[in-house]
Amino acid sequence: LSMALAARVHRPTWQLVDRFLAVSDFVAHHLTLAGISPDKIAVLPNSARSRGPAIPPGSGFVFIGRLTAEKGVSLLMSAWARSRARDTQRLVIAGDGPERATVIAARESNVRYEGLVDAERVRWLLDEAAIVVIPSLCYEGFPRLVAEAFERGRPVVATALGSLRDLVTSDVGWTVDPNADAFAAMLSSAASDPTLATKGAAARALFEAHLTPELRVHRLLSVYADVTAAADQSSRLHRSPGVI
Repeated sequence: LSMALAARVHRPTWQLVDRFLAVSDFVAHHLTLAGISPDKIAVLPNSARSRGPAIPPGSGFVFIGRLTAEKGVSLLMSAWARSRARDTQRLVIAGDGPERATVIAARESNVRYEGLVDAERVRWLLDEAAIVVIPSLCYEGFPRLVAEAFERGRPVVATALGSLRDLVTSDVGWTVDPNADAFAAMLSSAASDPTLATKGAAARALFEAHLTPELRVHRLLSVYADVTAAADQSSRLHRSPGVI
């Protein structure tokens, strides 16, 4: 109710905005549902800094993020317990939060808990893994971890919610509806998927084509140029004629 009220109160303010920057097509779509004209929306996806060529896939799965309900930690733990993947693969979890105890309790199920880690350790964990897990139960705009995974040439397993449904295509990973049985089956299938390396290479190619910082800056400058040009044109059209 409060969000609906705020949206109604601030609708006139939105009309003063020249351009809305959406991090994904999913976000852009919801902006249009809120009444914003599509020609006022520019999609500017998240990016990740390149660390050089991607290395061959490592082994196992890695989850990096907040250990909270909306990030799907309980879903992941339930799915992992039911998955055949745990018999041959390791699940590494990095992060902290209120669901930490759930993760720690699963240590005997081939789960390694890293706790809080710094950015350098995140890079190592991505290199060590074969597959990145994003089991979110909330609508993600564009998780930065997706860009970081693709930068290292790592495919992603994710819930088919929000932008993840669009970002994680069958070329670069796997998605299923957010229930434990389906997610468990996906983990088992992904662990033995013969196209794993192909998906990783496609993820890296997608990163290079769309998600580098240089491309993001170029798109942002292009948006600034378009807005400035439109403002200049509007100013000329509304300028009072000179008096002779």
